[in-house]
Amino acid sequence: MSSRVDQTPSILGSLRLAEQSLDALESAFASLCQKPVLVVLELVPDCETGIITLSVALFDGYGRVQLGPIAREDVAAAMTTYLSRLRRLPALWGSLEGIEIRGHTDPRAIRNPYATNMVGSQQRALAVLLFLVGPDGLTNSDRVDLERLATVSGTSFSRPPASCPERTPNCYPEWRHVEVRPVLSESLRRSDWSRTVQAVRTAPVRAPSDSIR
Repeated sequence: MSSRVDQTPSILGSLRLAEQSLDALESAFASLCQKPVLVVLELVPDCETGIITLSVALFDGYGRVQLGPIAREDVAAAMTTYLSRLRRLPALWGSLEGIEIRGHTDPRAIRNPYATNMVGSQQRALAVLLFLVGPDGLTNSDRVDLERLATVSGTSFSRPPASCPERTPNCYPEWRHVEVRPVLSESLRRSDWSRTVQAVRTAPVRAPSDSIR
């Protein structure tokens, strides 16, 4: 009769490493959102996710996809600081799979609201990226990193902001925005690790006599 090797120590060891990674990422995000330059520019990343939100006020008028002249300088300065800070946070930079630039719109349109706004949300996100990697955007070293990491996406109006999800004129300006989102590697995504660690923590411990024979 072959004996079953107890995998519990190796599983618990992996979980401890996962928790350490999660703690390091949370600490890195917390330090990222306190960067003074980003605070002054009012482009502070979310302290839990590292997401920078570019509000509709930064764009060149209603329905326009280009950043305004002053906003371009602010966004370029913010992204320069953001990338520089990411490089100095090994827990984040080493786990970074990409930087997604994601556009959002509100649901208003004369025809085919979803399709029309899908195009608009993608165009606005793409315009931000093309500015950043263009001649008036980032420095060469930052441009190389962003070109390697960046992806562009649009959501149309399918993901309204949690802060103002109602379909009202007062909320629509919050719907129209672009997010700069750090994408962590699959094995270190915070939500996945959190669910895994929490599930194991709360699972009942089975006594040896309960093992399957």
